[in-house]
Amino acid sequence: MDCRGLIFILLISFFSSILFGRDEEKIIYPLKTKIVYSAMIRYLVIDEGCKISEKDIEGAYIIFSKDDKEESINGKIELIERDDEKKTEMKIKFEGANYKKIKLLKKFKEKLEEEHNIKIGG
Repeated sequence: MDCRGLIFILLISFFSSILFGRDEEKIIYPLKTKIVYSAMIRYLVIDEGCKISEKDIEGAYIIFSKDDKEESINGKIELIERDDEKKTEMKIKFEGANYKKIKLLKKFKEKLEEEHNIKIGG
């Protein structure tokens, strides 16, 4: 295999992991966990039309899915309190095309910024 073939294989591998990754993403929000949790539930159900298959406010996690002809989404969100409840770390595992996860997170960030009149970095 020549150098071009190797580069081609590496590029395909890289871009497929971006588009179809199942990576866990971590994001920090400057809000209390219960605020982020309830906003995420509302966002997933009302704004995105997702089905919540399991949730626990004490365990601070949400398992959700969305199946329709346009999109198929399966994900798990876990929230962790940081800095004496002043910040919330969100871990999201997402099965499916990565651009859907990016779109979901961007819209959720915008919703939090609008609802709480704050600016979230990133």
